[in-house]
Amino acid sequence: MGLWQTLCTCAGCAIGAACVIMTGGTASAVVVPLLIASGGGAIAGNLIGSKLDQEETKTKNQAKDLEIRGQTIETLKKDNEKAHTEINELKNRHEQQEKINKQKEKELEEARNKANDPNLSEEDRTYWRNRVVVLEGELNQGKDKSKNLLNEIKDLEDRIKDNNKNITSVGSGSNGKDKKGIMAFLTLENILICLAIYAVWQIAIKDDRRY
Repeated sequence: MGLWQTLCTCAGCAIGAACVIMTGGTASAVVVPLLIASGGGAIAGNLIGSKLDQEETKTKNQAKDLEIRGQTIETLKKDNEKAHTEINELKNRHEQQEKINKQKEKELEEARNKANDPNLSEEDRTYWRNRVVVLEGELNQGKDKSKNLLNEIKDLEDRIKDNNKNITSVGSGSNGKDKKGIMAFLTLENILICLAIYAVWQIAIKDDRRY
């Protein structure tokens, strides 16, 4: 039994007893109504206390939930900042690699022309043919580097998109499912509480009229 449930149960007993005593009956006539009213008051107090304990727990859970949501959103935002920094670095590296690739393409074109130049000696053409093979290998490696850099950039951009979706999802929560107005009050616990309190009040009135 929670703190509020215990306190309200005791208070309910006292209030139920007070309702009968205030009717002004004799000592013997008060005993039975007193017991009934005290029991009814205890039930009402128990229900009210239970509801208060539930609300207190709910409030604490909501506060904890908000704290976790805030920490999660902050973590995702920091990850986005880190990803943006990495993207900028990768873009600079890709830009530099593209310049290297273009330079290799020019060198490769020149080497191919010289390898097929009839005005050069066979020895020179052999040199340039070998040079063509080397440059082709270097150019292919450079293109692979450029491709890998673009893939890394895309992965980071996708990560940022996923983070943003999660930020929106975490931020929205489930508030839209909460009940509003009178519908939020019409729960089984609240209805039982009202009925118990009403029963205690009716007992006090009937006993007052009887005595």
